Amino acid sequence: MSGFSPARRFLLFTFVFSWSLWCLGSWLRAGALRVKLPGVSFELPFYDAFLWIGAFGPGFVTLFMVGEKEDPSSLWARLTNWRVDQMWYSIATFLPVGLVTFATIAYAASGGSVYWGAPTGYWSLFFIYLLLGSFWEELGWRGFLLPMLLRTRDPLRASLYLGVVWGLWHLPLRWGEWSGQPDAFFNFFLIFCIMTTGLAVIFTWMFLQTRGALFPVILLHAAFNVVVHLFVNPTTTSQGLGLVLWLTATVWLAALLIYRLGGLRKSANSTGPLATSH
Repeated sequence: MSGFSPARRFLLFTFVFSWSLWCLGSWLRAGALRVKLPGVSFELPFYDAFLWIGAFGPGFVTLFMVGEKEDPSSLWARLTNWRVDQMWYSIATFLPVGLVTFATIAYAASGGSVYWGAPTGYWSLFFIYLLLGSFWEELGWRGFLLPMLLRTRDPLRASLYLGVVWGLWHLPLRWGEWSGQPDAFFNFFLIFCIMTTGLAVIFTWMFLQTRGALFPVILLHAAFNVVVHLFVNPTTTSQGLGLVLWLTATVWLAALLIYRLGGLRKSANSTGPLATSH
């Protein structure tokens, strides 16, 4: 392993950790763990448990590798840098809503039918994704890997590279959703990876504009997951990939606009320890 760069070791360990758990969860899909607590008992499906634990992979590997070519204080500074302009918190929360709304309107105008999830579950879903998904993913993707890539690549190339591996990392999860439909899975997963690559550009923009602060990116990730869960996934299940295509095009339109407006300019504080914001 000595010939592997820290970035490649991070990817290897992350893929092995997450993919092993997700594949094990799929194998044990029919089983469940019976949990008994005072006054309540329930069953926790093995698949769901392994799904969430596997999603911790990027963060767990980061905690394991953080001292390797990465100053732990630098990661901690990015994670605890709360003094970011309020505008960026608002953008992180509502940009995904805007992207999905635009794509949904365009899809409906082209003749598609839109299905809704359960809007009353928005905030509970948001906190579940925030704590169990996006926090641990972003600790690795934007907390550890992106700063490392930015030392040797310009922000656009770093984003494209990260976006592709970020999409591929989801392979076992997406295969589990589309098992038994190999042709549909191939089409969906190709579109999905194109979308994650565009999202990586947007996430890098957020990372750079907040001088490497992680919490706005974590919020952005959680908000995007929730609105996709509520609006895009139900429509895809019922109508096919039309809305996913529109959302991918919308994401890339936003990413290209950000790039053309110079939003990917790298500052001196984006990759190293953060100075305190004022």
